[in-house]
Amino acid sequence: EEVLAAGATGVLLALTKSAVRLEAGQTVVMAGITKVLHCNEKQELLAPLLAHLVTIECWSEGEHPPVHLHGSLALQQLLLFTKPIKVVRSLLGLGSPQLAALLGDPRGCHITDSFLTSKHVGEKSREGLVRGLRWVE
Repeated sequence: EEVLAAGATGVLLALTKSAVRLEAGQTVVMAGITKVLHCNEKQELLAPLLAHLVTIECWSEGEHPPVHLHGSLALQQLLLFTKPIKVVRSLLGLGSPQLAALLGDPRGCHITDSFLTSKHVGEKSREGLVRGLRWVE
């Protein structure tokens, strides 16, 4: 928390990249991120909180801060973890407008690429993402 409060968001990104590269410590990194964002009990908010790099206390359903570059990049790395189920569920649990806003943002659009190309995200989850982006009129 102190690292993020100091604005050293690149440290979080470096940790997630290292966990992917080394294929080690991924559970610890995931637990640390949920702890720092204060979303242990509301893990369905993990993806948007990380993408915007805010804690649950700063999150409101109406207005959201812009997508944070390091938050988006860290989220992309989490999708490359060997067990990205928490992130996948969080993204698939977003409403269509919120999902479209996140993935349509210039800093968030590459999340889609990581989601669809990760070898650890299943086919049904990929289909779920596409369904979630369909607008119901």
